[in-house]
Amino acid sequence: LINLARSFAGESQARNRYTIYLEQARADGLEAMARTIQLIADNELAHAREFMERIIAGVPVQPGNIMIDAGYPFELGTTTDNMFFAAAGENAESSRIYPEFAKVAQQEGFEPIAQLWNMISTVERGHDAAFTEMGNRLRDGSLYRRDRPLVSKCSNCGFERLGTEAWDTCPLCGYAQGWVELNLDARL
Repeated sequence: LINLARSFAGESQARNRYTIYLEQARADGLEAMARTIQLIADNELAHAREFMERIIAGVPVQPGNIMIDAGYPFELGTTTDNMFFAAAGENAESSRIYPEFAKVAQQEGFEPIAQLWNMISTVERGHDAAFTEMGNRLRDGSLYRRDRPLVSKCSNCGFERLGTEAWDTCPLCGYAQGWVELNLDARL
């Protein structure tokens, strides 16, 4: 029960951190990145809901308040920094925390809960990869530029163009480059 509560709290806090991070990305003119972060934040809400439902289903009387002790990051910086902060948290969940929780659940005979942590770990690995890629591309200036041709698509009007670099301003609607959908290699 404690590990489920820790997972619920961690996912809830991650969602809120990512909402703050997407607001920073939006302030930096990176609307498509903000939308990508929003999708990940929504995934975190879904994970929190799954953990809460398992807590409620597994307790004969609603627990009301479960005391937990765990660390929760409070990191905020530039949009680039925020992507790396988020990646580190997702990496910890997917490679260490959730596999450990799954192992305990399995040892205690809660195979469906172990499977839940394992499935969510897989999603968190994708989040780690996406945040890492966004951070790296921001840092090296390749968010909207590649060596090979790619399709740039405006997330406002849908205009598309093939090339090695996205436009500064959409030729159709005039929206800024930050509205160009991200072509991430990572899977969300």
